[in-house]
Amino acid sequence: MFNVVEAGIPETHAGWHRLSFFVIRKLDIGSRTMSPYSFEKDVIRPYTRARDDPRVPFTAAGPDAQLDRETLAFLARHENFRLAVANRTVWLSEILDFYREDFVPRPAASIVEYANRYAPEQARPSSTR
Repeated sequence: MFNVVEAGIPETHAGWHRLSFFVIRKLDIGSRTMSPYSFEKDVIRPYTRARDDPRVPFTAAGPDAQLDRETLAFLARHENFRLAVANRTVWLSEILDFYREDFVPRPAASIVEYANRYAPEQARPSSTR
């Protein structure tokens, strides 16, 4: 995070800014120089897949409790999870769909099944959006 803040965060991640920020920019991460995209693709995602857990730990001590707390807080926010009981529809954050292969089929059979582990209400939808 220090490298990202030090290098400067663009006002927008649209178009060229996104490519420039995530792919072209190189940061010192540990003993390696890599782009934020490479760090995510080559380090973070293989690590989480090896654990069958798409959540990323914060510290060496007690990561599961921290991850549970943050996942619960994420899904408690209206913009990340909400149900329309009347028409049996659930809305989930687009990030879950963007990284679908990290959540489905392992550690859960569906995105809704994964969300149900942490959501404030259990979803039993007939469709998802």
